[in-house]
Amino acid sequence: MDPGHQPTLDELEERLSALAEGRLTRDEADRWAARWVTDDGLDWDDTSWWVLGLLHGIDLRGTRTAPICTTTTSYAHGSPN
Repeated sequence: MDPGHQPTLDELEERLSALAEGRLTRDEADRWAARWVTDDGLDWDDTSWWVLGLLHGIDLRGTRTAPICTTTTSYAHGSPN
């Protein structure tokens, strides 16, 4: 993956797979996704934006009564579309 171009959906899926298989740490996934989430000049399709939202913040741990991940996600930068 060229670090200068916007990742494709296949590349995003590869990051999720690497995370699930232990080839990528939660911290590495979060830092990588943060670079793309904070770039306001990019246009994302809904699925890619959703995957980025899963990866960005994945290093945060919830508690048993207050998990970090929910089924609804909101973004400080608003919708990319």
